[in-house]
Amino acid sequence: EHFTDIEPLLLDLQPHVKVLVTTRNNEVLLQPYGVHCIEVEPLDMVEARSFICSTLSSRRQVREDEIDRLVSAVGQTMHRLATALRTLQLSPLLSIESYTARIRTGAEKVEDRL
Repeated sequence: EHFTDIEPLLLDLQPHVKVLVTTRNNEVLLQPYGVHCIEVEPLDMVEARSFICSTLSSRRQVREDEIDRLVSAVGQTMHRLATALRTLQLSPLLSIESYTARIRTGAEKVEDRL
């Protein structure tokens, strides 16, 4: 909690070393370590489609309406899409339609798998 697990690593870095720390906790401030926060913008629809197709194409055919349904259900942030795509990859019998229906009904929460 509050980066106590990585604090010793951050304090012992050589000057030329750069570290990327990702978090969903907007309350965390790392300025004491000389760190700058970078807000990651959501993907635009073209980027989201490309990410979905490139991630799932080796395991299943993805239709345009399925892409639209998935993006509508989980949003266009990289982390939420990656979480949803990982669920679909690990469950090859789970259809995008079934998965998004589960999200809409509250049976599946993308945040639960982050």
